[in-house]
Amino acid sequence: PGYSDPTSTLFLNRTHHKRLTPNSRNVHLSWLNMGPYLGCAGLAETSRSDEAAIPNIERLLEIPPTESKTILLTYFYNRCYQSCAEDTSWSEAWPRPCRDFIDSDLAQSKILMHVGYAMDGERMEAWRGSVKVICPGSLQKGNFVIVDLIFDETKDEVRWRVGPVKFRSMDEL
Repeated sequence: PGYSDPTSTLFLNRTHHKRLTPNSRNVHLSWLNMGPYLGCAGLAETSRSDEAAIPNIERLLEIPPTESKTILLTYFYNRCYQSCAEDTSWSEAWPRPCRDFIDSDLAQSKILMHVGYAMDGERMEAWRGSVKVICPGSLQKGNFVIVDLIFDETKDEVRWRVGPVKFRSMDEL
């Protein structure tokens, strides 16, 4: 849960993995296995400081097995998205802590896709090295994203790839 979530989410007991809906799971400060070599980790950093969030994110990325990739869900780039919404090279305009983290060997080797959050509802996607960075917009405004993940398995290698990204709105349903 983050600072803009309902207060009821603050009291979810992680030990029992309580869910807001039958198909949801709270992944704050945890890593959830989703399939072979793929998991999801979350951090709802309430400090509003990207630099303070980095050590927590690094600890989350140390949880899965070495060969696994992670879909990272955070508020981490909220300020980055907001400050760069008008910039065509928005990932270059991120504050240095954001860039240094996403460019690090740890992030590049462990993160498949990073889904961030922007309260203003800006929808964005970009590659930063081997990491797909996505901001689906604000669900409060009816925005969401559908991302195809592709599993490639050969005799010598197993890997996940990010396929097409489709931005959607509740109005389209």
